[in-house]
Amino acid sequence: MILTLGMLLVALFQVTGRIVVLLLDDLELAVNQVLSERGIRVTGLSGDWRMLDPIVRVERLDLPAGHLAGVELEVDMVASVWRGTALARRFQVADL
Repeated sequence: MILTLGMLLVALFQVTGRIVVLLLDDLELAVNQVLSERGIRVTGLSGDWRMLDPIVRVERLDLPAGHLAGVELEVDMVASVWRGTALARRFQVADL
């Protein structure tokens, strides 16, 4: 019964995560409103999913000290759940 409950939670997490990642481009305005207090602006926010891992892409990330272009972050979901913290499988920046 515990195993079944665990599998249901994983399935619910996957479905919810896939929906949120696919809607990231629609959430760009809300993300910019939250980050504006810190002087950060996101342009071209999008998401994708590779097997069990979500991928977040940002065309341009403006920071108070400069900018990043072509940012891609892939989160390792299995290792993150196992260790209890978010772990990146891949983090890539095209221009700094």
